[in-house]
Amino acid sequence: MDIKVTFTAKEHRDAFANRWKLDIPTDTETEIHVPWHLLQHAKADENSSVEQVSQETHSFIVQGEQADIAEVATIEKDMGDGWFLVSTNNGVGLSSAVTSIEAVDIPVEFLSNIISLGNNEVPESSVSGETIDPNEDDGQWPRIRTISRSRPLMPLYSTHDTNSVTTPELYIMDSGINFDHQEFDYPELEKENFFALDVFDGDYTDDLGHGTAVASMAVGKNLSIANHVKLVNVKIGGVVNGEHRLPSLLEIGEAIDAIVERAITDPTKTRVVNMSWGTVRSAWLDSKVNNLLQAGITVVTAAGNKGISVDDISPAGIPEVITVGSVDKYDIPSGFNNISPSDSGLETGAGLSLDIFAPGENVVVADGRHIDMYMFASGTSLSAPMVAGVACEIASLNANAILEPNLKNMVLNTSTEDALLFEDERFSDNQNRLLYFIAGDSNIVHKAHNAVSYLGTHEDNEPIVADLNSSISTEDFENVFPDIDFVYSIELDEDSLDYASFISCDSTTGVVTIQPPVDMTFQENEKLKMVKFVGKAESNQTTLKTNTIFFFDINPDYRESEDIESDVTLALTEVNSISFFAFWSFSLK
Repeated sequence: MDIKVTFTAKEHRDAFANRWKLDIPTDTETEIHVPWHLLQHAKADENSSVEQVSQETHSFIVQGEQADIAEVATIEKDMGDGWFLVSTNNGVGLSSAVTSIEAVDIPVEFLSNIISLGNNEVPESSVSGETIDPNEDDGQWPRIRTISRSRPLMPLYSTHDTNSVTTPELYIMDSGINFDHQEFDYPELEKENFFALDVFDGDYTDDLGHGTAVASMAVGKNLSIANHVKLVNVKIGGVVNGEHRLPSLLEIGEAIDAIVERAITDPTKTRVVNMSWGTVRSAWLDSKVNNLLQAGITVVTAAGNKGISVDDISPAGIPEVITVGSVDKYDIPSGFNNISPSDSGLETGAGLSLDIFAPGENVVVADGRHIDMYMFASGTSLSAPMVAGVACEIASLNANAILEPNLKNMVLNTSTEDALLFEDERFSDNQNRLLYFIAGDSNIVHKAHNAVSYLGTHEDNEPIVADLNSSISTEDFENVFPDIDFVYSIELDEDSLDYASFISCDSTTGVVTIQPPVDMTFQENEKLKMVKFVGKAESNQTTLKTNTIFFFDINPDYRESEDIESDVTLALTEVNSISFFAFWSFSLK
């Protein structure tokens, strides 16, 4: 360590050490040695004084007046907007001449425990010999939770038909992506190797496993929500000569600049960048991320896994990005989450650093070392891409590009509020938001079991009237797309087509009116006829469908029979159906 920091009291020293997860020395009450990348944060602490203890030359990124900087350091490069790359053996003196100073070799971490950074450990779950099926409960619960507004959750993952009219670009800035994995093998997914740091010599593959796992949570065919996306590989980390190679601040800046340049050249696309990594809060990196935001690009970041304040992390601490925390399958925020202390005076998305939560604990992800294998993992790294995927899928339904901050607001405004079990001292009520995807099909409970909903019979020869909105809801789509127009209709079962002239559906309200049928043909001794149909609400974005709805038409020869009510009851018992108007339904036997 090249810097010694002396605090006015032991409690101030210990607080600083705890904030940055530093070892607390036992041979002194008030001193601590810190790495260069914490210099600016140490100097900003009013209870400390900083002293340089070595004269080694280091490289820094600084912001300030060029003339003042030149007196203390050698300027290597003018990086624009008042930022300079410099070298000096007097970092502490340089810090007094600039408004911002950061060590170039500030450590960057990919934020999940899939792989222990700094060594070559392999996750136990992936070498145990157990084959993990992504379509079993352990693999499906994250996306099932994402389409479920409340508990009990949907029994399986299912969405309404959607009409994707554009293909958003999702940039995964990570350790590369192994596109050969089966999770990325489906025709709707476009893939592109876009950018890799020079040190990787054109190799875009993922030799850490992190990027492949992250991408599988965003666009994997078995694990994710999004499937109308262009997946863009931006490799900023990996293995070089057998050792883990993580990016410097300058290298991250190069990758960001490449994305910004593309956005400026072609501003007509929706673009989302996922950053499942973080570093000590960096003004320079924040400025780079802000360039993405100003180019209309939505940025999704992982909150981090060390239990520290999100405000101390870049890019997670930037208010304008979507910062994502992790929850387990019981809707409890993961214990490893970086925190955003309660601030009830602020609103999520307008100042708080942590915006939303998504599944990220004990989830199944693609194992990048094998094209058909999976592993268990935990981390906010895996929560963030779920949010990025949902953002892209929503954007794919819109004919025009959805720019920042509009896409962020769509994601936050459609989230499920107050679903999580919070510790009040760690998070604000404003952050009690769980990721939700608007196209989830709530009727899958009934459809999966061929369930039916009963409307009744024509009592006193009066029409039966039902509202399709009792079974399907257009509200989530209308909240996202205020100008959306739904057209309601019904689709009769093939065996019920003879009743088409007696059934009408108001195309604007969804009210179905069934007039008493006349002159219908019945088989001999046939007392009841089941008339079945499915209701639909269609727009340019989606088609929502009810489960099967039915009513009984009574043979006129039996309408006055004293036993007809018991015949109806018996028939209902045989199909296990209860009133549509109560929104209950059971399976046909």
